[in-house]
Amino acid sequence: TNVAQITASDQYDPDSDPTTDNTVDEDGDGNGDDDDEDELIIAPAQADLSLTKIVVDGDTTPLVGSEITFEIRVFNDGPQDATGVEVMDLLPSGYDFILYSSTSGLYDETTGLWTVGTVLSGESETLLIDVLVNGTGDYLNITGVISSDVFDIDSVPNNDDGDQSEDDEDNAIVTPVESVSDLSLEKVVVDGDVTPLVGSEITFQITVTNNGPQDATGVEVTDLLPSGYDFVLFSSTSGAYNETTGLWNIGGIASGESETLLIDVLVNASGDYLNIAEVTSSDTIDSDSTPNNDDGNQSEDDEDSAIVTPVISIADLSLTKDVVDGDTNPLVGSEITFIITVTNDGPQDATGVEVTDLLPSGFDYILFSSTSGTYDETTGIWNVGNIDNGATETLLIDVLVNGSGNYLNIAQISNSDIADNDSSPNNDDGDQSEDDEDNVLVSPVDALADLSLVKTVVDNEIMPNVGDEITFQITINNAGPDTATGVEVIDLLPQGFDFVRFSATSGIYDEVTGLWTVGTVPNGSSQSLFIDVIINEPTGTAGEYLNVSEITASDVMDPNSTPNNDDGDQSEDDEDSILVMTETADLSLSKSVSDMNANVGDVVTFTLQIDNAGVDAATGVSLEDILPIGYSNISNISNGGELIGNIITWTGLNVPLTGLTITYEATVNMPTLQAGEYLNIAQITGSDQFDPNSLPDNDDGDQSEDDEDSAFINTPIADVAVTKTVDNTNPSIGDIIVFTITANNSGGIDATSVEILDVLPSGYEFISSTASAGAYNEQTGLWIIPVVSAGTSETLEMSVRVVDVDDYVNTASLEFLDQIDGNENNDTDETTIEPQCLHVYNEFSPNGNGKNEFFVIDCINNYPNNELQIYNRWGNVVYIKEGYDNTFNGISNGRAVVNKNEKLPVGTYYYILDLGDGSEPRSGWLYIVR
Repeated sequence: TNVAQITASDQYDPDSDPTTDNTVDEDGDGNGDDDDEDELIIAPAQADLSLTKIVVDGDTTPLVGSEITFEIRVFNDGPQDATGVEVMDLLPSGYDFILYSSTSGLYDETTGLWTVGTVLSGESETLLIDVLVNGTGDYLNITGVISSDVFDIDSVPNNDDGDQSEDDEDNAIVTPVESVSDLSLEKVVVDGDVTPLVGSEITFQITVTNNGPQDATGVEVTDLLPSGYDFVLFSSTSGAYNETTGLWNIGGIASGESETLLIDVLVNASGDYLNIAEVTSSDTIDSDSTPNNDDGNQSEDDEDSAIVTPVISIADLSLTKDVVDGDTNPLVGSEITFIITVTNDGPQDATGVEVTDLLPSGFDYILFSSTSGTYDETTGIWNVGNIDNGATETLLIDVLVNGSGNYLNIAQISNSDIADNDSSPNNDDGDQSEDDEDNVLVSPVDALADLSLVKTVVDNEIMPNVGDEITFQITINNAGPDTATGVEVIDLLPQGFDFVRFSATSGIYDEVTGLWTVGTVPNGSSQSLFIDVIINEPTGTAGEYLNVSEITASDVMDPNSTPNNDDGDQSEDDEDSILVMTETADLSLSKSVSDMNANVGDVVTFTLQIDNAGVDAATGVSLEDILPIGYSNISNISNGGELIGNIITWTGLNVPLTGLTITYEATVNMPTLQAGEYLNIAQITGSDQFDPNSLPDNDDGDQSEDDEDSAFINTPIADVAVTKTVDNTNPSIGDIIVFTITANNSGGIDATSVEILDVLPSGYEFISSTASAGAYNEQTGLWIIPVVSAGTSETLEMSVRVVDVDDYVNTASLEFLDQIDGNENNDTDETTIEPQCLHVYNEFSPNGNGKNEFFVIDCINNYPNNELQIYNRWGNVVYIKEGYDNTFNGISNGRAVVNKNEKLPVGTYYYILDLGDGSEPRSGWLYIVR
């Protein structure tokens, strides 16, 4: 309640006393609250805020490492809305903040401040805070309202004394428990194979089981392989295994579940075979074991071991070697096949088996085949690999029997991973006394094969054209008695031929070296080589078309010839040659035009002369003639030429030794001054025959070869000069004058379609025109002349009236002609006049007012010899004066009928003005006004 009153005044107040308060009734109305005092009662805003804090789902004993959610709710039970509300909830050390959500405002996990803002009367706002439960720390989480703009009727913000006794503060206490998972580990050898063979693969299986009650996390197992094993690969149901550290990083194992690791290893011949595995890490407590505490006896259920006792394997290997078909007396140069057989009589499989069979000098390796492994002819090693108990592997080696060398071929087993009970690998002392080594001795005999060679051109095409494709055929015959092997032929193409392709019944041909590796030619048979070539242009080099072939090698003796001994005459039957002759035609082209000085529109004839200076008629000749823009209307094309666009082509022409003439006609177009517009170029573009001194279709623009030429006409040039004159340069206004325009052609050819422009300026009025040729159009100003012959002129006379407009410069100019104008400096001419300024003013008013008092004739002073006579309407002279000088003021000096010095009456008078210059006198009417 706020009270105010007047407490003092110097003047008297009739109904109130300043010295009394509102308990005294001063004005007698029965109320102590008189008019010199008053009070105001204000009721403050009130809000009743309360706060609750719980763990969502009531999980107050969570597992360490799990997530829980705190729920803080602020209620307003007051009559008014609460504003500026702030709540403090700073997480203690036992929790790590994850995230929050709220129905109003923001939460700062660093300060713990929740800026709620406004809580409406009867409403509430909620904050949810997700946290991670740490393993240690303070777990008492306190929350309280620390600020509100509105008075709370039953609590004070931010006054928590530690007991959360007011309804605007609360806490939640959590008691975490450690998670427990009972992990156990078992290790076995898959299939129980604890006595494997040395060198075999076995698989260790490690199984980790979680018997609960909680899920296990962060589980790691260590199984570091001892020296008795080599790691091969692993597979697992979870996580990865590192063979270097032995660590199996499993991760999580759910309660009641198991994870398995399989490790494939190779059993070494020596080393430690005790393989131990142990759980070395887990984020969860194990109720009956401790990770990574193995003391060597694997006494806890989270550790285990497996022991393996390897055994040595035995495989009784034996080897035999022979020649297939028993052919131990083959022909020199023939092929034979060695067969090497390796057998395993057990009792175990043999692995890592290798056999060495290095061929002696009496044989050349060709190829091998085997039932297992590969053979290296350089080292002689047959890498057999594995041979199962009771199995056999075979190697076949195809060889060529040389004419000399060592023919004893030895093979022995040189390596095996498995012990052999009756022999040792790679210990041959030269006698092949053990069952894992053997030999075979071959005694070759010389063979005879009578080889001959014939060379021809297929279809006997020995007179081809340059550029043609022909085929050489080389055939080798063997007249026996034995098969010829290792046969080679040299056929190196001379420069007159370009190689295209080959085909052969045997072997391959190398066009670079000329070598045909024929190989084998059986007794009584033959082999053929076909070489396709293109005929090159002749160069004059000796022998450029002589193709020689010769047998250069054979493993078998020839009774009547020696390979590779050609002395140039191909005298033996194992060598041959053939000479090809080419057709030639020396074509030349000359081009001419019927009139080099043809005019625009003229028809000219182009002549193309093809001459043949060769030894053969030319066939398949093609010709191209490119027309420039200076010609059109191409016609009368001879010899079947075809015009497409601006190109005439002739194809399939035959040019005998007497030559061939071709013609066509063309119309000369109007020149454009474009370079080369009248230059016509032609060239021979093809021929079946070779041309010794030119190449078809290779014009580079200069027509430098004799199979290309050009012709041209001179550019049509005419020189039309325009001149203009006038018969009177000083006429008077209204006079008729005559302009004369002359078109003179001083060029060497006629000028056609000539157009001259002469547009009259406004100072003239057209009357008429007369032209010596063509016609003038006064509307357009064009004088069009069909032809101005060379050395002649044409004229135009134009009569015009001079009008009183100061525009008298008259210009005539050459606007167009079909030809080139050789001199543009004389294409335009102009003339002008200076009209006399004489002008008669035919009305004046001599009334004494000083205005228009005299009969005035402009420029009359230019005619001092003039005479003026004025007559009245009856024909009487009323005024006459020689040398009139603009002084007649309407006073008569004429006949007596009108007194001298007497003013003439108002009226119309007639005047005659003689200028005294020989021109016609001028006359007109004069009007006097008073």
